[in-house]
Amino acid sequence: MRVRAILITSLALALTLGAAPPGSSTTTTAVPDCVDLELGPEDPPPPVGVLVECPGIRPGAFHRAPGGCTFNFVFHGTRYDEELDELIDEGLFIGTAGHCIFDEATDATVWTEGEGIETVDSDGKRVGESIFAIAIGGLDFGLIRIDDDREDDVDPAVCHFGGPVASATQRPAGTLVHHFGNGLAFGETVPGRTGRVDHYSGGGSVMNFTGGASFGDSGSSVIDEQGNAVGILVRLAPGELAGYIEATDLELHLTLAEQATGIDFELQTAPLAD
Repeated sequence: MRVRAILITSLALALTLGAAPPGSSTTTTAVPDCVDLELGPEDPPPPVGVLVECPGIRPGAFHRAPGGCTFNFVFHGTRYDEELDELIDEGLFIGTAGHCIFDEATDATVWTEGEGIETVDSDGKRVGESIFAIAIGGLDFGLIRIDDDREDDVDPAVCHFGGPVASATQRPAGTLVHHFGNGLAFGETVPGRTGRVDHYSGGGSVMNFTGGASFGDSGSSVIDEQGNAVGILVRLAPGELAGYIEATDLELHLTLAEQATGIDFELQTAPLAD
């Protein structure tokens, strides 16, 4: 498999990274300073009680790539070709968590077209293949290029909640956030869940919120009450932060992907659910 590994460093994250493979290129990316949004302990809102299915290629749908996880937001990609002096349409992409693609800590990796890791939907049908992923420290994000023959199956709306209407970065403490994923405890029909932002960690790259999540929710989209795309659920917080759910900051991780791939990713929006 031909891949191009890219080492991304940040003083703010204080990450210990392994050496990049021979012949790889490196990028240094500034990560915003940690924002102090501390909030006293507060019980999260209860889960949304309505059970709904979430098939297809959309935020909240199940996928395997190779781990079983949840899709997040849909993006349209364009790339500027200097020789042609024009924008090239790169098609549609959908996000996931980086650790859903890698099974161990891995620096940012870009795959050439046709060489990525295959992703399939809940029916076992091919969706596309990975183009970018990172899974190390507070950086956890991946992008799947959707095959041309599956684009008609794509829906940008978050299951149950609708949206996203736009993207936004760090949310104030106390902000309510929603996500919809395929956690193991919930089976094939899963409820939407609501949490409450507590604080940011990892130099501002990780949103910590209280709420409900389980294995299989990884990668699911997190939106606020206004419908803004604010993060990607990646894990339950360890150690002294136990009880929190961690979600990577979407705008920061899209910037990393754009720098690594040379592609501009535009979030595909949808109205909020009634």
